[in-house]
Amino acid sequence: MRNKELDKVLNEIDGIKRWNQLQNREFLIKKILELNEELDFISKYQEINKIEILTPLLKYFSFYLHPKPVHGIQQLTHQMKRSTLKIIIPKHNIIKVMLEILKHKKLYRVNWEDGNPYQVNKSIYFDNSKFKCYSHRIQKLDNSWVFRFREYEDIRKILMMEFKNHKKYTDSIKERDFISSKDIKNIINGSFKKTIIDYDLLQKHKLKPKILTSYKRFYFQEDENSNLRITMDLDIIGKKVIKYNQNGNFIFDDDQYSFEDAVIEIKFRDCKLEEIDWLQKLVNSDLIDKDISKAKYSKFISTIWYFFGQQNGLIKPKWQ
Repeated sequence: MRNKELDKVLNEIDGIKRWNQLQNREFLIKKILELNEELDFISKYQEINKIEILTPLLKYFSFYLHPKPVHGIQQLTHQMKRSTLKIIIPKHNIIKVMLEILKHKKLYRVNWEDGNPYQVNKSIYFDNSKFKCYSHRIQKLDNSWVFRFREYEDIRKILMMEFKNHKKYTDSIKERDFISSKDIKNIINGSFKKTIIDYDLLQKHKLKPKILTSYKRFYFQEDENSNLRITMDLDIIGKKVIKYNQNGNFIFDDDQYSFEDAVIEIKFRDCKLEEIDWLQKLVNSDLIDKDISKAKYSKFISTIWYFFGQQNGLIKPKWQ
């Protein structure tokens, strides 16, 4: 019986994707919300990934509203400056929030060859034995910064070294060097030199790889205009780096940190929240977690705390 109920939902999803025409936008929204409720019920007695099951419909919904999907080569710049608003979406509201965003913004993917409307991102974060980066970031100190390897798992397998410098409370400047896997060992041992990032900071503060974070990221934006970009991160996990070698290979602890809710970041450049009515309504709606402390959520801070916090006397995150 249980498998029949799930099969019914999956067959209905396949049927909707085969429709050549839809009655209207509201009809499709209604169907997705109905299937969302059915999957909520099924998840009470059967382990399923609801988001993964509904992902094809979300992609279909975006294509239906915006017939020309946003895709192509993403312009990854060496330096970015922007303001960011972060909000947390309880897991039971994720689909509803996605639908609200998709009414106004297209799904963005660097490529659609893998069929997924999301991108898997992985980061290796650095810190030292005294957790200087963690301590400065959790206190929101001006000019606090982090180093990380960032891998974008699309068809091009982009690998970058990033230096993120936080200004005030919401502004940040990100500097990037595009690297290859063979550069990793030279970065760790201090023999790698490039002009964009000041790698001397790694050696000066004795920073070493500490943790991995991984998540699925949905991008929402208009065409190639990234003045307003919304990202939603799901299936967030963190792991502890227990060993790495000079070839740039990492070994991780079997234990894992996980976060069930979704993290949305609204990234502004040359625009403000107050200028966008629909986005203001969403941010102020009951779909959003109103716990102010959770709005300061950080994958880096949460994972460091999970593996190193108590035994090293670190400041506990307010959202824990």
